[in-house]
Amino acid sequence: PAQAQFAGVHREIYTNLNRQAFSLARLTNHPNFLSGRPDQTSITASGLASTFTGDDYAQRLRAYLLAPSDGSYIFSVSSDETSNVLLGTDENPATKRLVAWVDPRAQPGNYTTHYGQQSLPVPLQAGRRYYVEVLHHEANLIDHLSVQWRLPAGAIESPIPNTRLVYEIAPLIVSNLVHLTVEEGRPAVFAPVLANFLPQDFRWQRDGIDIPGGTNASYRIEATALSDNNATFRAFVT
Repeated sequence: PAQAQFAGVHREIYTNLNRQAFSLARLTNHPNFLSGRPDQTSITASGLASTFTGDDYAQRLRAYLLAPSDGSYIFSVSSDETSNVLLGTDENPATKRLVAWVDPRAQPGNYTTHYGQQSLPVPLQAGRRYYVEVLHHEANLIDHLSVQWRLPAGAIESPIPNTRLVYEIAPLIVSNLVHLTVEEGRPAVFAPVLANFLPQDFRWQRDGIDIPGGTNASYRIEATALSDNNATFRAFVT
């Protein structure tokens, strides 16, 4: 099987945010953020760092982080204004937890202004991929964001470079399809769970035959019938 990986960081921009309180809640409660409809998207080549000319915007950077060696890593973040760094225990975004943050702001290149800008040591394993997400809200004045790390041997990479990051991987199934037993007339829903944070392509089959229009991330039978008994469903994901 192909093991596709694409170097870089996936970046989402949300514009015209409310400046009130300089809070990341301006981003995380924004309808476009909640519905996955950013104003702009791009793939960056600058690692976990960015600048954007403008005020009152927010962004989300997402990627999979590749640890070069076993050991403990320390993450640090600098931004204006607030930012959060979230790291998964593996590739699954559902395992992410907050490891470092800036509140309310820090000067460019300063990673020690506030408590929380540096993480506790985080153990990582060489060759494994870890989901990483950075949220950032910019109000006005200085505009910057950078996440660095200290490797187990003591070297610092600032920012974490693209050579350590990929934004897309081959479809990675976290939870596969399962057999379903439902009462006749009730709905049946087949929905595999993937670790990929970008949308994947789906093609659904019933008993080896493509289902017309079956291209969604899940397949639903609204009201099961006796004729559905022992039917076999399959999803191709690319």
